[in-house]
Amino acid sequence: MVNLQSMACGTPVVSTYSGAIPEYICDRNGCLLVAEKNSDEIYRAIKKMIGDRVFYARQVEKAKQWVKRYEVQENIIGIEKILIKLIYETQS
Repeated sequence: MVNLQSMACGTPVVSTYSGAIPEYICDRNGCLLVAEKNSDEIYRAIKKMIGDRVFYARQVEKAKQWVKRYEVQENIIGIEKILIKLIYETQS
């Protein structure tokens, strides 16, 4: 969750292809993912993020937009709609 929380605050993320991380964030949505336990790649990603202001600004906007898809109320409403549809389908 810390990656999404950072993105919601407008902070782009440098993280690794580890565990479930690539399932909810990726390079095109406000973060840079690198190989796990690869300090050279981590260094290059951080250097790019803080060294290129234009790239950083684009990543900030991408992050803010991406994290909106995790809006709790919208997700609950979406799940409710799916469950209601399933209930009606099973009763038919």
